[in-house]
Formats: sequence, structure tokens, C-alpha cells
Amino acid sequence: MTHPMGTTRLLPWTSWDGKPCYLLGGTGTGYVSRLADRVEAEQMASAADLIEDAAGILAARSWTPGEIHLLAVELNTQLTKVHRVSESRGARLVQWEGDLDEEAADDADGGDGDDAPEPAHDSPDRTSPEHGPHGSRKAPSARLATPVRPAGSAPGAPLKGAARIPPAR
Repeated sequence: MTHPMGTTRLLPWTSWDGKPCYLLGGTGTGYVSRLADRVEAEQMASAADLIEDAAGILAARSWTPGEIHLLAVELNTQLTKVHRVSESRGARLVQWEGDLDEEAADDADGGDGDDAPEPAHDSPDRTSPEHGPHGSRKAPSARLATPVRPAGSAPGAPLKGAARIPPAR
């Protein structure tokens, strides 16, 4: 198996100045990995919701130029997030396939017989084998989503200050 410190993961968020963030090392079971998994899942769900909204807006054919602009901005934002998730997952698949190739080579050579999992390097030390000194801890149930639309806007509703033109025919 590849040593966990030799792996990197592109995280689903950027730094304050827009640069990519990476998780170095780890087995994918630590706190930051789990947080990144939840953020990725929320981003994918948000993108799916936006696709449905976009289909409804476009099918109604009663939008204003401001609404189309807002829709394009939202679609661009979500597409950027989904692209980042796909890059991250694709890179992890390549690492995973490399691990399988190494394991197959070890099996063919007889291997070293040590199939024990390596410790996670991206999670805090635990004092008990199960959950630490305070028992089982649940992850926070707060949603990590950012709003897809500005507050108060709804699909098909005219935007404040947008020019009103007749619907397309």
C-alpha cells in the first residue's frame, strides 16, 4: 500500500485568496477528510437542485434578462464546484488503482504478510480504541451549504431592478 504521507487530496474549498487547498497524507478517515466528503456531497446535491431549477426556468420561457444572467452565474458557480469535486475524486481513483497494482505485485511476490491498516495521519490521537475518552461523538448536523440564490429570489420571479420585457415566444 502507498504510504499515507505520499498522498494528497484536493479539498472542495479554496483559500481566502482563491488558491487550491490540499490535504497532505492520511488515509481518508480523519476529521478533515470526513468534512471534505460532507462538503462535496452538499455541493453535488446543490448542483442537482440547480439543474432542476434551471430546467424549470428555461422550460417556462418567461424569464427576464436579469434572471437568465443570475441563472448563468449560478450554473457557472456550481459547475466550478462540481469540476473541482471530479478532479479530486479522479486523482484519488488514480491513487487507489496504483495501490491495487502494488498490492497485486506484493501478492505475486509473496508480500510481507502485513495487511494491517496504517494509522490515520489527519485525525487527532484517540486515547481509547473506539471513540476517545468521551465516548462516541457525532458529527455536527449543521448543513454546510452556501445559498444557491440570493435571499428572496425564486425561480421565475422577477429580480429587483431588472427590465421587464415580454416573454419569448
